Amino acid sequence: MHIISRVKSENEKGYYIVDAINEAINVGVKISFYYSELNGKKKEVLRNDVKLYTVSPFDLIWDGDYYYLTGYCDEREFVRTYSGWLVTTLGGDGQRIRNAQGVDVHVPAIPCDGVKDPTGAGDSHRAGLLKGLVCGLEMPEAAKLGAVSACYAIEQLGTQEHHFSKDEFRKRYEASFGPLPITL
Repeated sequence: MHIISRVKSENEKGYYIVDAINEAINVGVKISFYYSELNGKKKEVLRNDVKLYTVSPFDLIWDGDYYYLTGYCDEREFVRTYSGWLVTTLGGDGQRIRNAQGVDVHVPAIPCDGVKDPTGAGDSHRAGLLKGLVCGLEMPEAAKLGAVSACYAIEQLGTQEHHFSKDEFRKRYEASFGPLPITL
């Protein structure tokens, strides 16, 4: 993976997790990890009696505003799915990203040239977000690419009528969020 002018955040954990999972899937090796959740007091609590999960991963899936790792769980002897990030789209108010530790980040919507049809905006958003993750961005930065991509979708009638050049996308991104942290 080659990343140029990548903005580094203070928490690289999400980037390394996605990279490690993708590498494990590509190479066909097992991964082990602790899986946690927040209790009622927003304290992180490890699941599975504080034992490591060992999984043979075979897919990283985006669905319904969640990321899921799907793999064969050795301990339970069946296929399991594990989630990590929650992205809630808020229409014209942007999106909220929450990590497994309960930290919320708001990513604003960008100015669009009128809303003609919201159909396809979610798919377009996911495409931009996934592009960012594949290029090594952390979730909040990747979500900004999703916001730009979704804007193009809602400006057109129909689900697949929008299009843009790399230069047009970059200019629109930079007008709202500053320098584009990846090369398209």
